[in-house]
Amino acid sequence: MHLIDLSAYFNRIGYEGSATPTLETLQVLHYLHVITIPFENLNPWTDRRVSLQLEDIESKLVKGKRGGYCFEQNGLFAAILRQIGYQVTPLIARVRWNQPTDNITGRTHMILRVEIDGTPWIADVGFGGVGQTGPLALKEEIVQPTSHEARRYQQTGAGFTHQIQLAPDRWEDVYTFDLHEAFPVDYEMANWFTSTHPDSIFRKSLIVTRPGKDHRLILASGELTRRFPNGWLEKHVITGDEELRRLLVNEFGMPAKDPAVTGCGLQSRLHSMDS
Repeated sequence: MHLIDLSAYFNRIGYEGSATPTLETLQVLHYLHVITIPFENLNPWTDRRVSLQLEDIESKLVKGKRGGYCFEQNGLFAAILRQIGYQVTPLIARVRWNQPTDNITGRTHMILRVEIDGTPWIADVGFGGVGQTGPLALKEEIVQPTSHEARRYQQTGAGFTHQIQLAPDRWEDVYTFDLHEAFPVDYEMANWFTSTHPDSIFRKSLIVTRPGKDHRLILASGELTRRFPNGWLEKHVITGDEELRRLLVNEFGMPAKDPAVTGCGLQSRLHSMDS
């Protein structure tokens, strides 16, 4: 079994605490992970393979200082939590964000159930633009504040719906899930669709996001947006590929010489399967 270099990971996210499996440690690791390692789909966007091998994920996100999407982000986080000593059960969800109410989506989002002192928590460091910045207690109908937006879970049949509060009287669905354990083959199949299918959003649009301490930074549809908790938006239209690559490096901390960064364009496809 591959072991993560915890010192390198802690250095990557700026964690200086102890590696003890407590709720406080989980909360700090979760927060530092999401504000440091960007959510991004540069590999699918530039026709590069998305490997779910743990060694490849560690090389990309930790050593290579890139980001990734849910299977990579939560795959890495699950391995780290287990190595520290947490009890982790991987789950798989159906995305509801920006979906019509009658649309049933596939199971394409990885999340983690983490058991601490008999209490289940949901960790998710890989959702993107409205991703949670801390673990949430798996309890229904209670509003849970985070460093950004408030969250809650609603019971939905045999499962749960994760909701985000965007205004005092406005709650939006993020995803639905149940508590059946997911396995590597489930993620491999979902990853193949999300990274290669022409109808996948990750093949249609370049998406890079990262929450800051007082805002969310979102690059999508050729625009860079800063979204603040009060709803205020600052938008900037990206003028070309050179500016795009500069933003990836300066705003999201991407390595300037990474092939997926140097070859990234607003519309281009590299037709390369190099990773």
